[in-house]
Amino acid sequence: MLPVLLALAWLAPLALAQQYVQASFSLGDSNGNPVYTVQFFRDPSAPTVFVNVQAVGAAWTGLGFGNSAMFGATVFVGWSNGGAGISISQRSSTGMFLPAVSASNDAALAAPPAGVQALISPLSGATLLFGFTLPATYFDHNNPTPMIFAMSASNGPSDPTDPSSAFGVHDQGYAVSQSIKLVDPPAVAAPASSLSPSAASAASPPKASSTAAPGGANTPVKPSISSGPTPSPSNSTSAAMSVGGPSCSPDNSFCFTAVADSTGNVVTITLQTVGDAWVAIGVGCSTMACDNMYIGWNNAGTTVLSQRGASGHTVPTPNGNSDAVVVATVSSVTPMVGQKLAVSFQIPASKISLTNAVQIMYAFGRGTSPGADPKATNLVQHGGSDHGVLMVNIATGQATVVSDNKQTLKLVSLYYSQRWELIRHSLGAWLSHVYCLGHSALLHCFHCSLFESQTWALVVPPAYRHWNHHLRLYTCCPHHY
Repeated sequence: MLPVLLALAWLAPLALAQQYVQASFSLGDSNGNPVYTVQFFRDPSAPTVFVNVQAVGAAWTGLGFGNSAMFGATVFVGWSNGGAGISISQRSSTGMFLPAVSASNDAALAAPPAGVQALISPLSGATLLFGFTLPATYFDHNNPTPMIFAMSASNGPSDPTDPSSAFGVHDQGYAVSQSIKLVDPPAVAAPASSLSPSAASAASPPKASSTAAPGGANTPVKPSISSGPTPSPSNSTSAAMSVGGPSCSPDNSFCFTAVADSTGNVVTITLQTVGDAWVAIGVGCSTMACDNMYIGWNNAGTTVLSQRGASGHTVPTPNGNSDAVVVATVSSVTPMVGQKLAVSFQIPASKISLTNAVQIMYAFGRGTSPGADPKATNLVQHGGSDHGVLMVNIATGQATVVSDNKQTLKLVSLYYSQRWELIRHSLGAWLSHVYCLGHSALLHCFHCSLFESQTWALVVPPAYRHWNHHLRLYTCCPHHY
């Protein structure tokens, strides 16, 4: 009897795991460490989905439903109410500004259902933890559901006790679009032994032809790799395993989708971007010191693909590899909002991990495409914000945005360069006024101007701050004008 009880105890968690359809999302810091995770649990027999949220140092977290970023999205934002409770607010977003409070209230704070607590992966250092339920109708049960996620560590609500309170914008790099695959599991076929020989024969799939049929979703288009043998693209889709939807940059200017085909031992990758010159990824790379880059562009309707490498911040050069093949974009990949360029290609599965998370460095250019030559050197440089790093796990469909810690340095540098420009102009102007004002009058104007500077800085638009000096001087020293 004891062995039976032990076996039942061991099988109980497995039964609970199989009861729920699960999916997860993770957002990481500059080192790739998760700081915001969301897990979804759907019992196919229940009308609701349980959502578990964990975040490190967050003033608020948000998740929303919609495939156009913050345009036309239904958003759910949660924060600590200042005590031991949580405020959760349903919002309607129509653009890149504070979402409006919705008249609906579909989210209900809740504890994990029976058995779910054991399935939740704890987030180390989490300071904001809560769970809630949503109607299962928010999720597509047959296809990935497009969603958006964001958080802020500092721009909290003005009144934490009020779910309709205003709150600040998400932190730089901590917003992303990601499709969540919370679909029904496939039906399990009856074992062959339970069928009669004739039924088993009828149920057996026809043998694959030794000649691939033309057309199909993965029919290759004209490859543009100029040297080396070109491997044939795989047309097998019977064992395809999708990443579960595109992994996109925080501003939705770039999306990466991968479909692994274990039968053909290849991975089909699609890159989508709002840039119109070129788009590139570095597989397993976080900087431009990368020898596994794929750069694609369009030339007169033909996709050009170039495999390259670089030792640093220089124009990448061909690396001599030719194991990537241009293919048509699979039908399951939908165009992103504002898309101007899409490049699809296949690479050997050995070039990218199918079991562990892999870094995907991305970048894209705007302007003129390089032309017909895959070895072209006239690639326009990408913009300051047109690049980043994603952590993608093809096996689980989980994607993490690695925030750009260099962005803070860029902003600090820009701030002090602007401050120095203002100081330089002001010093020059004050020295010129010495010739027009006496010592005592100049001292009076100086002290007055120090107080007036803050007032005028509030009302003068940034584009006209060069008038700030003259407005302060006129206020304090009208006799000078």
